[in-house]
Amino acid sequence: MRPIAFLALLMGTLFAVPGAALAAKTHSYPPCNRQPSESDVQGAKGAFQAGTVSFNEADYDRAILYWEDAFRRDCTATLLLHHLARAYEGNGNLEQAIIALRTFLDRTPDTEERPQILRRIEVFEEKIADDKKKAEQAAKARAALAAEGSAQRPAGEPSEPATDSGGSDLYVSPYVPLAVAGAGVVATVVGAIIYFPARSDVSDYESQCPNRQCNLADSSLKTAANDAVARANLGAAIGVSGLVLAAVGTGWYFYNDSIAPRPETASVRAPSPWVSTDSVGLTWAGRF
Repeated sequence: MRPIAFLALLMGTLFAVPGAALAAKTHSYPPCNRQPSESDVQGAKGAFQAGTVSFNEADYDRAILYWEDAFRRDCTATLLLHHLARAYEGNGNLEQAIIALRTFLDRTPDTEERPQILRRIEVFEEKIADDKKKAEQAAKARAALAAEGSAQRPAGEPSEPATDSGGSDLYVSPYVPLAVAGAGVVATVVGAIIYFPARSDVSDYESQCPNRQCNLADSSLKTAANDAVARANLGAAIGVSGLVLAAVGTGWYFYNDSIAPRPETASVRAPSPWVSTDSVGLTWAGRF
């Protein structure tokens, strides 16, 4: 349905301008049964000049306002109808332009421009008829597309396919579990860096204090040995925590990809930390 809806929208846009022109308002010009006063003539001249400025600036709506006011003040100035027709043509109201031109011919029957004006009217009428035809074709096309879309959709099927949000609700960016796994790897490395030197020191102190029985007089040796044990315990705790974090992040990544795979993450691979049995191990707590 989406391509069909898009096509209908596009066709509606193409015929929007003709439709707007067809919907333009029109009005007739009442008979001129009075002679304008001097003030009316002066006011009409001022309005005509202001409208001319607007027309030259392609501000046809404002020009129409001025020239309609000028013709209302002095209806004997029939040449204003000729100007009004040009302004209405400029803003797309061809029907009102035809009315102005026909009124001009009726009130100026001996004008030398009659053939040209009649030809302009004929061209405007052809344009209006063409716009109406296009608007009707657009309406028929939209109706046909809507009917075709309804016929292609099985009965009872919603207009838009239902989406299963059971797994997507749990889906997060793949970079989140990767970051967790990466943090675990870093913690494992840091723990190993702390643990192995400290464990070496513990072994050295154990050789100096058989059965962990140090000379009570040598308190500095005892303190150093206890510090080494504490560092080894800290390194082991950090390393084991990093292993757990890396495992959680890796499992999270693969679970996340299984509930809502994303093409853009297909080339991403989760880190697989490897630790051998002699690289990281648990230690014991104790004091000399």
